[in-house]
Amino acid sequence: MFLRILTISVVALTVAACVPEKMTKPGASQADYDAARTRCEAQAWAQLPAAPSTYQVAPAYTSSSGHNCVKNSYGSYDCNPRQEWHPPVYGTKDANAAGRETIVRACMMQDGWSTASGS
Repeated sequence: MFLRILTISVVALTVAACVPEKMTKPGASQADYDAARTRCEAQAWAQLPAAPSTYQVAPAYTSSSGHNCVKNSYGSYDCNPRQEWHPPVYGTKDANAAGRETIVRACMMQDGWSTASGS
């Protein structure tokens, strides 16, 4: 259960990080924004191509999964706990994603775009 929650959290953060910052420009249309964003993204990808890196999402662990009981020669049972091995979980991320977003933001601001909040 913990692993599922952790995986869902990582996916949610990854998706949230992919949402571009909203920018405005006086007199510009959505088509103008889309064209400027596409041009700036192409420039950013040319400067910083994808650099996938592997990271550990969750470490390996063992969990108890009941008991193994075997009848012994005295008529009683010898019981030992059963352990289940769970290997580590790995994910990948693009090490250059944040750098590309910085390049896109700078490119957009050079073209007269500003953040929607005005900063």
